Amino acid sequence: MKLEPRLCNAAKRTLEVLDNILPGLPIQTAFDEAENLTGKKIEPADREYLVAVMEQEGWINHRVCKITGRIIHFITETGRTVYITLG
Repeated sequence: MKLEPRLCNAAKRTLEVLDNILPGLPIQTAFDEAENLTGKKIEPADREYLVAVMEQEGWINHRVCKITGRIIHFITETGRTVYITLG
């Protein structure tokens, strides 16, 4: 999947955040942290698009937290490989 440069950077930083928090995070929290890393806003429509792309490509997956009931996203082995090569 070819991403435009700003989305490529957003995906890379979001994957990097998830890689550092191995149990996973709510995806919006991961995007917030990616914004903090880059200093650039990730718009809501871009967030939705990136979640769809990253799940479709197998870079991230999700589960439901048994304690909170929230959806938690985590990086996959494929995602770990990809975030190093993005950008």
